[in-house]
Amino acid sequence: MLASGGVSDAVYAQVARLQEELTAQKDSRREERFYFITALAVLVNIIAFQLLHPFESLILASLQVAGLTLLARNSGFEDFDRIFDRLIGRWSNRKSDDEA
Repeated sequence: MLASGGVSDAVYAQVARLQEELTAQKDSRREERFYFITALAVLVNIIAFQLLHPFESLILASLQVAGLTLLARNSGFEDFDRIFDRLIGRWSNRKSDDEA
């Protein structure tokens, strides 16, 4: 059966399938990019912790965590975002329990 304009349903199904594959490929590349940047940040930390004062290393690590969180959110990497939110939630709950 032909749909509007003489294009068959099979063509629409194929286009939809190709769009899904493209979306999956883009997501996969974003995740790979995120993993690469995370690994690079770990290597920078290993070197920096040996060369910098502990306070400076702590500042660098904090900035990196903030940057990685933003990168994860912008790249659509929901797993990291959920894990980070849980950790922050536990840390803030523990801190408020300590203050009480």
